[in-house]
Amino acid sequence: MTIVFFDLETTGLDPVAHTVIQIAACAVDRVTFDVIEYFEVKVKFNVSKANPDALTINSYNEDVWKAEAVMPGVARDKFLSFLSRYKSVPKLSKAGNIYNVAQLAGYNSERFDIPFFWEWSKKIDKHEFSRSGEMKHYNEMLREYSLVKLNHTQSNGSTPHPGEPPTKPEMGYGKFLPINFWSIDLLQLALFNQIMRGVDYKDLKLITVCEKHGVANVQQHDAMDDIRLTAALFPLLVQGIALDNGISQEATGNAAEQMTMSILDSLPQVDTSYAQ
Repeated sequence: MTIVFFDLETTGLDPVAHTVIQIAACAVDRVTFDVIEYFEVKVKFNVSKANPDALTINSYNEDVWKAEAVMPGVARDKFLSFLSRYKSVPKLSKAGNIYNVAQLAGYNSERFDIPFFWEWSKKIDKHEFSRSGEMKHYNEMLREYSLVKLNHTQSNGSTPHPGEPPTKPEMGYGKFLPINFWSIDLLQLALFNQIMRGVDYKDLKLITVCEKHGVANVQQHDAMDDIRLTAALFPLLVQGIALDNGISQEATGNAAEQMTMSILDSLPQVDTSYAQ
């Protein structure tokens, strides 16, 4: 089985009012914790509708986004294509058919990233549907109906009545997202360690928990950097290892430490000096 660690950067905290500006992910083997593949995409957005503080926190740079960002629908399709390669969780449809979905993991993913991604995806579906051939045909029929109705009214009924207006098509369910409904939320694992194992975290922020488990670096709050930390943190959280003084580069005795070092070495460190 494969676990896909992912992170979103957004223009604010409200899934309805704000939007996604970056997605990063890495696929990790559940047993060996070898990094199989990583993914990153930047997304075009309306800067005027963004929270300026959020853009500062998320290392936004206008020149970088202008050069690299793609339209939201394209970004989503790229991410779904990445996920489709790691659909390892079997599901049973109402019709009795077996299909597979990807298992996502993240930090605070259940309260933020997953709900935000669903809402963002619905916005994309609505936008694409409004531009579809079906809607264009409906709008043409509606314009024709309105003109005939206007002529009928202005001629005091001497021209034929247009009859019933055209039926507006319904959007349906949008694009299928091959994602398990529940994600693995590492914040919940950290809370479990705090309550049940007595691990003394100052707070449950990602960087604080990483520092406690010895995997912290200079976090720039870039999506790729966040998933690098999150994936590296996972083996240590599962085993409840709190080191305080950091993991030695020569760590060889503990399997979880080896997995963590392997992840940190496999995933690229993000150069976000452009945001300084």
